[in-house]
Amino acid sequence: MRKITIVLIFCFTYFHIFGQEVEEQTIFFMENNNGIIYIDNSKGAYFTVEFPGDSLIETEIPNAYLIDDNFFQIMKYKYSSKQYSNKSDTTKEIELLKFYEKYETDYLEKEVYKQEITVSNEMFKNKEGKRFYLWYYQMPELEQKQDTDEIEEVATHQLYLTFVCNENVCGIYMPVTSKEAFNDKIEIIKTISENIDIYGYKVDLNALFYKIDAQNEGRELQYADTIRGFEFDIPNWLNLTENNSNKYWIATMPDIDNVKNAVLVQWFDKSDFKSLKKFNKAKIENKKLGDRVGNTIWMLKKELPTPENCNGICYKVNLMSGKTIYHSQQVTYKTKKAYLLVTFTATDKTYEKNLPKFEAFLKGIVIRE
Repeated sequence: MRKITIVLIFCFTYFHIFGQEVEEQTIFFMENNNGIIYIDNSKGAYFTVEFPGDSLIETEIPNAYLIDDNFFQIMKYKYSSKQYSNKSDTTKEIELLKFYEKYETDYLEKEVYKQEITVSNEMFKNKEGKRFYLWYYQMPELEQKQDTDEIEEVATHQLYLTFVCNENVCGIYMPVTSKEAFNDKIEIIKTISENIDIYGYKVDLNALFYKIDAQNEGRELQYADTIRGFEFDIPNWLNLTENNSNKYWIATMPDIDNVKNAVLVQWFDKSDFKSLKKFNKAKIENKKLGDRVGNTIWMLKKELPTPENCNGICYKVNLMSGKTIYHSQQVTYKTKKAYLLVTFTATDKTYEKNLPKFEAFLKGIVIRE
C-alpha cells in the first residue's frame, strides 16, 4: 500500500486512459475573487485546482465543465506501487507521466485517428516546485475537415496537463478550437498549474471556505485559542487538512517531489507537567537515541537558537521511520493554561527547501497573557 507523505458543438477527443467513477459527495466547488476552485476529496486524491472564470456549467462528459468559455476535463488514474511510490526518485516520476502519455497516444492512433499523430511535450515545475508534464498535438487534417460546414467550431489542438497527485496520476484536458489562439491556451493551462494544491489528507472544506474569505478581503486567516491563550497566522501556502481532534492542529506544505511536509501544533494541559522545564525535558531534552516516539525512532538532536517570540526551547531532531530518516524542528511555548509543541517534519530533500516557510509560520505565533 502506498503512503501519502485531488460533445458540445466542438469536435473534441478527451481522456481515454483516465476513466473513473466519481464517488458521491467528493467533488466540490468554491468561488473566490480570482476564479472557481475545484476540490477533489476522494480517497487518495485530496487536491484543489483554481480555474480562471466566473461561471461554471457541468457537461454530459464525466467530470468535464465549461468555465466561462473554456472547456476542462479533470480526470485521474490510480497507478501501482510498482510504477511509483513516494520513495521513488525523479526518474521514476517522469517515467510514470510519460507512460500515460504513450498509453493515451497509442490508443488515439490505433482507435481514433487510424494514423500517427505528432506529439509535443514539456516537463516543468511551478513556482512551488511541483513537477508537471504538458503534452499536446495538432488534430489530424482528415479529422479537421469532417463536417466543417455543419460545425461552428472544431478542435485544432488537444492539451493535456498531467501530474502525480498522491495515489493518482491526475490530468487536466483542454482543447484549442479554430477560433482560439494556441499560445493563449498554453498560457492558461500553465497558469492553472500555479494554482494546484496537493494536500496530505482530506481538504478541510470549512477551513478552506474561511481561508478563501480571508484572501478575498486581503488578510491572512488566523487560528485563535482564547481559552489556552495563543493564536497564530495561517499563511496562504499552508493547506488545511481535515482534523477532528481537540488536542492538535495540523496542515501540510506545498507538494515538492510528491512529498508534503507537515506543520503540527499540539497543546498539553499545564496540570500534566510541573513546569515548562519539565515539559521540555519530557518532550525533547530527555529523549535519547533509540527511544520510540509514535511510529518513529529518536536518533540525534541539536539545540538551536529560539525564535524571537518563543519562551521555550528549539531543537533540530532526526527521526527514523522504517529505513527513512526524517528531519524535524521542534519548538515549545508556554501559555497561560497550556504548553505547546510545534513541529515541522521533512525529508532530507525537503527540509532546507521548506525551513524558511516554517520559520515564517513561527513568526506568526502570539502568546496571550
